[in-house]
Amino acid sequence: MSDLINLIYNFSYIVVFLTVLIQTIRKIIDKSSIKFVCGIKLDTKNGKSEDRILVLATWRLYFLAPKIPTKVESTFNFLEIRALNSHPEHQVIIDTDKSSFSLRFESREHVNHVVSHINFALSRIFNNSIFAPSICHSDSDLSEGSRKYSPSSETSVETQRACGGFSETYAALCDYNGISCKEEVQWDVDTIYHSQDNREFNLLDFSHLESRDLAVIVASMAYNTWFTKLYCKDLRIGSEVTEQVLHTVSKSSSLEEITLENAGLKSDFPQKMSAALSENPASVIHSLNLAHNSLDNQGVSNLIQQVCRLSKGLRLLNLSKTSLTSKGVVSLSQALCSSDEYSNSLLHLDLSKNPGVLSGEDASNLYLFLSQPNCLVHLDLSGTDCSVDSLFGALLRGCCADLSFLNLSKNSFSHRKVKDTLPLFRQFFSSAFSLTHVSLASMKLPPDVLRALLTGLTSNPHINDLHLDISGCELRTAGAAVIQELFPRVSSVATLDISDNGTTLLTVLPSLSRHPSLKHLNLGKNFNIKHRVLDEVLQKLVQLIQEEECALQSLSLSDSRLRSRGTMLVNALGSNTCLRKVDLSGNNMEDIGAKMLSKALQINTTLRSVTWDRNSTSASGFLDVARALEHNFTLQYMPLPLSDISQAHRSAPERTEQALTKIQRALVRNNQTQRFSQRQALRLHQGLVTSTAEQVALVCVRSPLRVCATRCRGSSALWCSQLYPSLCELAHVLSVDGPVRQRLDSLAGELAKAADKELQVIVDSMVSLCRELCPLSSAAAERLSPPLSSVSERVSIPRSAIRTALMERAAQDIHRALEEVRLSVVSYLTNSIVDQILQELYATHKTLTRQVSHLKRWDGSSEDGTSWRFNRHRDSLDITDEELGNSIDTIAIKKRSSRTRRIRPVSTRLSLCDDSSSSPPPSSVPSYSLPLSRSASWEGLSELPTQGLPLHHVTRVRPRPPRRHKGGHVPAETDCSENGGISPLDDGLPDFYTKRVLPDSQLSSLHKAHSLRRKKRRNMLAIFGFRKNRNQTLSSQGRLTSSVLPTVRTATENVYTLLQPPRSSARAGSPGEGADGKMNDHQGKNTLVLSPPTVPGIPHPGVGGSKHPFYSPREVQSA
Repeated sequence: MSDLINLIYNFSYIVVFLTVLIQTIRKIIDKSSIKFVCGIKLDTKNGKSEDRILVLATWRLYFLAPKIPTKVESTFNFLEIRALNSHPEHQVIIDTDKSSFSLRFESREHVNHVVSHINFALSRIFNNSIFAPSICHSDSDLSEGSRKYSPSSETSVETQRACGGFSETYAALCDYNGISCKEEVQWDVDTIYHSQDNREFNLLDFSHLESRDLAVIVASMAYNTWFTKLYCKDLRIGSEVTEQVLHTVSKSSSLEEITLENAGLKSDFPQKMSAALSENPASVIHSLNLAHNSLDNQGVSNLIQQVCRLSKGLRLLNLSKTSLTSKGVVSLSQALCSSDEYSNSLLHLDLSKNPGVLSGEDASNLYLFLSQPNCLVHLDLSGTDCSVDSLFGALLRGCCADLSFLNLSKNSFSHRKVKDTLPLFRQFFSSAFSLTHVSLASMKLPPDVLRALLTGLTSNPHINDLHLDISGCELRTAGAAVIQELFPRVSSVATLDISDNGTTLLTVLPSLSRHPSLKHLNLGKNFNIKHRVLDEVLQKLVQLIQEEECALQSLSLSDSRLRSRGTMLVNALGSNTCLRKVDLSGNNMEDIGAKMLSKALQINTTLRSVTWDRNSTSASGFLDVARALEHNFTLQYMPLPLSDISQAHRSAPERTEQALTKIQRALVRNNQTQRFSQRQALRLHQGLVTSTAEQVALVCVRSPLRVCATRCRGSSALWCSQLYPSLCELAHVLSVDGPVRQRLDSLAGELAKAADKELQVIVDSMVSLCRELCPLSSAAAERLSPPLSSVSERVSIPRSAIRTALMERAAQDIHRALEEVRLSVVSYLTNSIVDQILQELYATHKTLTRQVSHLKRWDGSSEDGTSWRFNRHRDSLDITDEELGNSIDTIAIKKRSSRTRRIRPVSTRLSLCDDSSSSPPPSSVPSYSLPLSRSASWEGLSELPTQGLPLHHVTRVRPRPPRRHKGGHVPAETDCSENGGISPLDDGLPDFYTKRVLPDSQLSSLHKAHSLRRKKRRNMLAIFGFRKNRNQTLSSQGRLTSSVLPTVRTATENVYTLLQPPRSSARAGSPGEGADGKMNDHQGKNTLVLSPPTVPGIPHPGVGGSKHPFYSPREVQSA
């Protein structure tokens, strides 16, 4: 009984001891990493054996003393193991870098467990690479327990690891190097890279870590088979990272592309990389990008030769800005010519930004390689001082078939040989099969070379959609003449960049109009010209983009410094229907430009991208754009104007943030699918344009043409304004339940049945596979409710999802396309009918003009008693001779512009606030001024021209002194006579006008007509209640002050006295005044006032304080 008690006591003691010991071990070692714990006998140096506790962690082995509290006596990472040998009597000998350990286990199962765990851990680190060390040796076969951990077994979980087990390798290397494992690195790789199926490892994603952490990350790629690209750009890497890159190159069998651009590599890096590649015969590297690093020329040559020996050859070589010299190019060219593999594999060659590298005779070695048959697709020799004319002979022989990208910018032409090489130059561009991008920018391009270039492209039938960059080539007038002559015949150019050329755009723009293939145009930095020429250029540019046959999709005027004059083009964007992308940055248009842009965006429905920056736009301008985007549903991309935002945010941060928030919200909305109503589509189609029918309606409303309208067929001229909306409504009604919608409805039902059938086949196949792989579990699931086989009956796609996909997404795009076609047809029908009506109105108007002229001649020869007939006709027509002459031209102009959208007029602020240094309008522009009697009529104001140059006040910008007294009457000008006396300038003129020119009958009829028109105008002004301006108020005050001495003209006054300014009441000798300054009573009888009343804002003779209309500008300035 006592023995049993002692046994129980000892057992309890052992249990307690082991429990405490395990808790102590878990405190020392992370319990999550502990995989196996057992007791062993550890042989010491003196031949004795001591008890130890062996703990296997994920990547490390621990030896602990069997006591409480315990401590770690020895530990090592599995990567430190150099050999592991298994011997009889359960003995295992482990050799590491520092020492050797002899272990004796209690059973064979413990031996197999330890050996299999170490093997499995190492296999996960090295990913079964051929470079994995063979360290595990056993005197017997692996047991069943260790075989299940083997990576080569069927139940291996190797294929289930994310990104080829990068995270596990990284954790093992962190443990090996004694640094903490960054869980963020593991999460980024396992989540982001794996979810995107990204095979390119970008060191910039972890640039915030220390250099040692980056070195471990790069080392983890040495045996990884998932990643095929290593990318690092604009990140300076240290020596530790560089060594691990070389180690990865020497070990990796999956790395194909290496990009170390501007990584701070040392000059000996190419030589070391060549040595690393020589150690790895299984390397598959075929792309090298070492740009923007100072490298050794001989090392680069050795590296190229070493890459040539690889299995896939060299496909991409980028040595841009690597301090190459002419000798380095010789070595490189010899390496390229040494093997035919380069001719068959090299696709991308970039030697740009190495000044002087191709300036001498050493460049002939590179030309020799280029002249051999090769498969180069991308060639960049920009900034190498290459003689361009000497290059095209080699390109014609070797690269003519496959070359797609050619960049020769910032080079030069040899003026001595240019004439001899022009045939080769022209022949290359006429024979190239695959060219898509040609850049000859920033070099002086002679006119003969430009002519040869365009001539060759004209005769090339193989290429299309070519991007031609000839910016900064100093083309000037001679180059513009060549473009004007030859470019209209070039059908292969889709993108043309002629910016910064000092080109005379007046001659270039006509050659670009109606070009069938030109889609993208860059004209920036060509507008440093005089204001007068600039206005003409902008007008031609507006005409270019407004043409119906214009194929342009994008236009760039960046860095042109157009200032306020650029708003002429911005106004044209509202009515433009071809452009999809516009770049207006760098033009300093200020807030007025942003306001004009906002107005254009409210009616434009074709623009998808607008670039607006460096325009000195404040928060107010951005708010205008934001409000415009609330009504624009088509603009999808507008990059943040960082320069203007930073300036606007300093002055008004809250308003700037509010505007940007609205802009971004509108852009996000526009990138989503939107549905517009029929009326909204109609408004977007019409915009702010006055259609042809509305023009006819406006013409018919006018009194003189109301008679013309009655002579047209029926009342079509009066009802034509309803033609456009009626046709649109008819098209909408017929398309509500048309064949398209009916077909989509039936198609939705058919698709739902097909989807159900496909889903049923898939589910049945999956159930069958489950029964085949797991028969017992599947049989058990069949007895459940519902059974497993009935899953196909319970699964179906919702009908609403298919109908939504068709009716709200696909149908929307179809209906939108149909709507555009319908609106185009409606516009065509409306314009065709209304044009016919305009022709009839035009013919009737001419007939009316002839009849009125005959009536006037007849009335002039009639007696005094019959003059009232003409007055009656005159009052009913209410038209002047100027109206009869100008109305015909107005109708013709409206008829010609009926099929195009009218451009928004120039803003009043822009027309009145131009710089004082602006040039005067050209003399060739016709004058739009009207007679004073015509301007005084309200009907005349409605007919003022809206086109042409605005009027400028010559003294507008001068500061005005403060006015200390009210303006009085201006005295008449005087002049000195021959004898020294002062005589009036109008001396003798009253006698000239004393003779009657018109008969008394006609004068009386004219006086009656003027009185009737004055009454009509007073009634109209009283209805609208116009507010008088300051000048009108001062004029009325002047009349009140002079009411004591009223000025009354008698019927005996002549026409000259009506044109004279009012004389001062204090002047002696004035006609019609007495000695006391009062009018005589007999002169107040039978008075007739011929002067019409004033219109607000328009001064008129006879009003106190106003100027004479024929006064000199000098007097006007003095006022």
